[in-house]
Amino acid sequence: MKIIKTLLAFILLIGLSSSATIILGPTQSIGISSSPSKAKIFINNEEIGNTPKTVTLNKKDFKEIWVRIELDGYYPFETVLTRRTSGWVGLGISFM
Repeated sequence: MKIIKTLLAFILLIGLSSSATIILGPTQSIGISSSPSKAKIFINNEEIGNTPKTVTLNKKDFKEIWVRIELDGYYPFETVLTRRTSGWVGLGISFM
């Protein structure tokens, strides 16, 4: 019985230590929408299309992303997205 508990604990630790890679992955999808729709989307000053749109970004290519949404007759909306280490990574490391 003690061997089975030890084996299950070991399997759980292996699973948790690799979960950050599985959950997070190398890319991040970001959904961008507006009301009304059809606003122009700019990422790092490059026009990429109109709302609504899902953008997939490679995490290694950016540390900050500048997002701007513009539609005639409305004030533009701007925000900065920053990359951070997820809590999942800390959870995986704490079980190693």
